[in-house]
Formats: sequence, structure tokens, C-alpha cells
Amino acid sequence: MAYETLLTVTPVLCAATGYSYSSATTGVSANFVVDISNTTLGNTLTDEYVVLNLATGSGTANLSLSSATTIPSTVVYSGSIASSTFNTTLSTVQLSINFPVANDFDNVNLLNTVLYLSGNNATIGLDATQTSKLDNFFWASTNPSENSTDSPNAVRTVFGHSRLVAYRG
Repeated sequence: MAYETLLTVTPVLCAATGYSYSSATTGVSANFVVDISNTTLGNTLTDEYVVLNLATGSGTANLSLSSATTIPSTVVYSGSIASSTFNTTLSTVQLSINFPVANDFDNVNLLNTVLYLSGNNATIGLDATQTSKLDNFFWASTNPSENSTDSPNAVRTVFGHSRLVAYRG
């Protein structure tokens, strides 16, 4: 198996759908389709579907990845809202999201991923003043014992694969 050297890529978020902003009550919620065509795996798939679901009121930040032809069971990465700043005077928000292994073992593949978002009461997107990173999705298993359930080995990133190789030898 070829091994990639690109550890992370710059994430590309499509416009948020279902965006709501209410700093006084529920915080921010939105769904983003994530374009992973700049990752090794995303460059080879034609039917990948990646979504970031965000709801600060419930502390939810999940990234889900699926492909009808290659990834039959959706892999869900449970993120954490590492920091959030609401400015009620200006109606702005700044968030950072990461994916610690303590949340979900799948996150061993996203340990280098950090997303910085900023927005106002009308829109939200990647914060241009911060450097967001997405682990390079590298490989999808065709082994039914690994991809028939939400398994940490169903989809690997360069970092996750290198950890697995180091562990198993």
C-alpha cells in the first residue's frame, strides 16, 4: 500500500444549511457539507458524503463520512467544542472544534484536525484568521469485518494509519 506524506489538508466547508444563531438561548447550530476532494481518499471517490453537524447548545460537533460504493456504514467522529466566544453586542461567534480520542475511538484518525469557525447572526464559516486543519483521509477498508459497522479502521487517515502500523508492526 502506498503511503502518503501529506498529514493534513485545508478543510473546505460548503455553505451552512439550517443555520441558527441565538447567543442568549441555544447558541449556534448548523450543518455543513464538507468537500474532501483534496484528501487522498476523497480524490479517488466519486460518491463521498461528509457532513459536519454543529449544535453548541447541546455541545454537539459530529463529522460523518460515508460513500455508497466504498463505505457502506457511515463513520461518525464525535468532536468537542474546544472553545466558544459569543459577543452579544455585535452578534458574533467564534468556535474551535477538535476530535479527542476520549470522545470516540474513531477519533484516533482525526487527532490533528482542528476547525476554527466564525460567524454572525446571519452566516458562519471557517475563520480566515485561523489555520484550520483536516486530517488527510487516506484509505477505506474493503474488509467486511472493518467496514460493516462504525469501526475506527473503516476509514483511515495518514496519521491514523501510521499509528496502526507502529502498533501492529
